[in-house]
Amino acid sequence: MAVYLLPDWWYGLSEDICEWPLLPVRDATWTTFQKAIGYYRERHWQGCFDDGAIARYHKASSEPGWEGEVPEAQLIAAYLTGESQDYELAIRSAYHLADVGVDKTRYAVRMHAYAPPAQSLPMQRTMGMVAAYLETGDPYLVDTARSVSESAYWWDRQNWPRRSYGRDAAYIRSLIYLHRYLGDRHDLQRAREALHRLVSRQLPDGSFADQGDTTGVHAVMNLIVKPWMGCVATEAMLDYLAWEDDPVIEAAAMKYCRWLLACRVKGKDGRHWTYQVSHAGQHTTYRFDGTPESLDHDYWQVEYLAKLMGWAALRTADPAFYQAWYEAYRQSAENPPLWDHGANKIVANLPWQRQQIWGAVLTSAGVVIHPRTDLAADLREVVVSAPGGPVRLSVAEARKPKR
Repeated sequence: MAVYLLPDWWYGLSEDICEWPLLPVRDATWTTFQKAIGYYRERHWQGCFDDGAIARYHKASSEPGWEGEVPEAQLIAAYLTGESQDYELAIRSAYHLADVGVDKTRYAVRMHAYAPPAQSLPMQRTMGMVAAYLETGDPYLVDTARSVSESAYWWDRQNWPRRSYGRDAAYIRSLIYLHRYLGDRHDLQRAREALHRLVSRQLPDGSFADQGDTTGVHAVMNLIVKPWMGCVATEAMLDYLAWEDDPVIEAAAMKYCRWLLACRVKGKDGRHWTYQVSHAGQHTTYRFDGTPESLDHDYWQVEYLAKLMGWAALRTADPAFYQAWYEAYRQSAENPPLWDHGANKIVANLPWQRQQIWGAVLTSAGVVIHPRTDLAADLREVVVSAPGGPVRLSVAEARKPKR
């Protein structure tokens, strides 16, 4: 069977790159995007039990990640590059997740690098299987995805009361994704209910604790605050807000973005985010033997930040959010942190942000860009994908049709 990829502009106008009909763009950030795609191509497991999985890290011994969002990002890569290699790897990755990653007796994604029956709520991400279903029409993929999402919803709902939430919110994105493409409002209603539970666990300063606590040493997740885990939680809020207004959810998302602004540290190349901010309110962490250790200020950048800070800038018209992201982004733009989560968020979220920052639309007179130079001082030139072929424009040509 032959599969023909449509041109990239089609996927932009059909709202597969972001939730609005905008044309795909390539600007100075495109090299970062290409490097993330390169990670997928190089670190795709083949010829073994985990054939189709993406390795967590660059090192040869790295375990597969079994991350349910990755096949969807791989398909975005294929849509934007038009490369059959990217498409084929994405479909293989989705089937690996469905075949190997999902425990069919529990309908839960297994915990990578742990022996069965280890499972974790943050792993219950199914967007990649749904995206592959849209390409193949194979009901096995969407049935598996829906079963996992249903299981995760009840897993979450019945694990109450609890003090923290954090990355446990990752599965909520899958409910919203099901609604986005299959149109069942019941999925969106469940997502809203879960997001309101998440909001109830937001800390007073706007941050979120690491993850819902369980028992024993894992209860420490109540106490740890990391930008990463709050970003996981807040991304689900932004997905919801693309479909429906909700003042409670929006206020919580904005409060978190303001916390991100406040928690940056200053390094030799500028301000940036760090992996962890606090433990039980103190600027410290602990080794496994209980020995306290000062937190470092090492650079941390995963492009949840491109989406969250881009959204906050666009929503408020305040350039401080975008500028904070760009100041940190440029420190690793030529050598981005590449691992399964890192590559995933570059491929999924950098185009999401750039399409909206450039605002390229198709009109009867040609391509028109609406660059947000009031927010993004780095905007110079862009290549816009259009039905008649690529169109190169500069910010000086804003709001002027060009073919």
